[in-house]
Amino acid sequence: MTNPIYQPRPGSEYINHPFSIHELNNAIQHIKANATSSYDNIHPIWIKNLSPLYKQELLNCYNHAWATSTFPNIWKCSSLIPILKKNKPKHDPQSYRPIMITPVLGKLMEKMIYHRLLWFVEKNNLILHTQTGFRKHHSSTDAFIVLTNAINESLSKNNVLTAAFLDFEGAYDNVDHQILLVKLTNLGLPPKLVSFIKSFIENRSFIVCVGSASSPKTSITKGLPQGAVLSCLLFSLFLWDMNLPHTNLQYADDLIVVDSALNLCNIALSHAMDGDVNQIQIVIETGILRRLAPLLTHKEV
Repeated sequence: MTNPIYQPRPGSEYINHPFSIHELNNAIQHIKANATSSYDNIHPIWIKNLSPLYKQELLNCYNHAWATSTFPNIWKCSSLIPILKKNKPKHDPQSYRPIMITPVLGKLMEKMIYHRLLWFVEKNNLILHTQTGFRKHHSSTDAFIVLTNAINESLSKNNVLTAAFLDFEGAYDNVDHQILLVKLTNLGLPPKLVSFIKSFIENRSFIVCVGSASSPKTSITKGLPQGAVLSCLLFSLFLWDMNLPHTNLQYADDLIVVDSALNLCNIALSHAMDGDVNQIQIVIETGILRRLAPLLTHKEV
């Protein structure tokens, strides 16, 4: 990986400002009062009922962390609660879905950072236009409509439509920290924000909680934290250089590559699709993700 090259982008000044009480109130408003507390036993309802005086003290803590580009270690430890999947045997560890609960105080700061980061990347067009996940005024419905239109257009022209439905195996768990930070710098994110993200993703840990019992802390050395507000947006930025020549749709870590051509061009179309999938694989290997997990490949419509 080459050394990162930072070129300032519009909006950097706003990103670097201290947080306002309005930003904190907005973050507090959007946390669920009945959400489960993490291992620190700080309940969201307590935060929602803070007096103005204590909100200001909390804001001072956040601005100190922001000024020093430091995400406190106490907020980096999550509670992992294993949830048994439906109709699965209890004795098999693979039968459980891990749910990560992050501390509410850390989640509030994440929300404030998230809104600033989202504003910055949208302002500078740093998210692929094909990404419909976790963006304002976008949803999985957008991807469904685009795919439906592509199918209808192909049918109207009596073409063959080829699609590869893919997802990333272990997507968030296998993001390489150093490569992510280099990409964020190359994208023009302010150094202060990149330093904060570095602090946010490194030296994390979790505690397994089952009933009233809990395990010792276990360190996490790679990947983006599960259950974290920032992870989905950071993963989208991690894939910013995955440009494909044909129509592709993304929703978080799910991907559809679509192309169509006349029936006489089936072989060429198949080769083009193979080239797209191979290009995605190169991006993944460069980014130290595990691999693509194909759901359905070369489906003719």
